[in-house]
Amino acid sequence: MLFIRDTFSGFVGSLRPYLIFITLPLLVMSCVNLQEDIRVTIPAYQTNLVSQINKELYYSNSSAKIHVAPIKDARIDILGDIIGERKSFNTSLGEIEMNPIPVDMIEQLVKSELSVLGNKIVDSDEEFRVDGQLNKFRIVTPNTISYWDVNGEVDISMVVTSKAGEKHSSHYTVTCTDRTYVWPSEEILKGVVMNCLGKIGLSLQNDASLAAFLKNQ
Repeated sequence: MLFIRDTFSGFVGSLRPYLIFITLPLLVMSCVNLQEDIRVTIPAYQTNLVSQINKELYYSNSSAKIHVAPIKDARIDILGDIIGERKSFNTSLGEIEMNPIPVDMIEQLVKSELSVLGNKIVDSDEEFRVDGQLNKFRIVTPNTISYWDVNGEVDISMVVTSKAGEKHSSHYTVTCTDRTYVWPSEEILKGVVMNCLGKIGLSLQNDASLAAFLKNQ
């Protein structure tokens, strides 16, 4: 009996370093209010600084006057300020809401990126009109017994129309992720959203065909 007891104790002891990763999510879930929506507030969009080489190569002397129309929300699964839900083992623990709403944030992003590349954003008398569409803006939180992944995906498309009626279409899609061993908190969700927005901004910045269209009309 002494041998069995010692063997069992040794086995349990060897598992001790791993038990925290198994029990921590369960402890966290027991301490939080389940089925609670969370609102993630995103600061005003700040563009990543474009390199001077990129700016001079693609946008030199363009200074186009551009009107950005309100972004259309074309998401088929969720609308408004909803960008997903926190889940644990496929059980919903509440919706994830975003402030400002996704279409308004994408409009900020498009205006900021076009502006930093030497163009002028105007309300009227434009040389180009941008019609944008938000196809996907979603956060999902798949989990295992020891951690949650926080995965984001943003997908937008744009049509730029010149005063002469010429059109240029663009499409940008990005994914981003983070992992937490405690709980998908507002800060973690916010970080993933801002990472996705930054990637979309860089995609727009580096769109050489769009730059050439704006420059050569």
